[in-house]
Amino acid sequence: MTEMNAFEQRLAALEARYTELGELLSAPDAYQDLDRIQQLSREQAKLREVVEAARRWREAQGAPPKPREMARAENDPEMVAMAEEEHQSPTRRRRGRVRGTARTPADRGSQ
Repeated sequence: MTEMNAFEQRLAALEARYTELGELLSAPDAYQDLDRIQQLSREQAKLREVVEAARRWREAQGAPPKPREMARAENDPEMVAMAEEEHQSPTRRRRGRVRGTARTPADRGSQ
């Protein structure tokens, strides 16, 4: 078993336990034993941050390559130009939104 495989298996086990805890806590008869509920709730709280981070990590692993990375790997000049443009576009859009939202209606009318 490779090191990464063991890591992924451990994360999967933690996620499975987190899911199991949610099911146990939502069972109709769960609140008959308050001490058990507290114990399960504490365990779930401890796992929450790890499980959420693991899910974000897994999503990032499956994310498509960023435009700049694509441009570096590409040999076709047109594709390189498109990837670079795509890389710059979100920044330009954000700047435009910030400028647009920073103006008041009176500012817009005075142009």
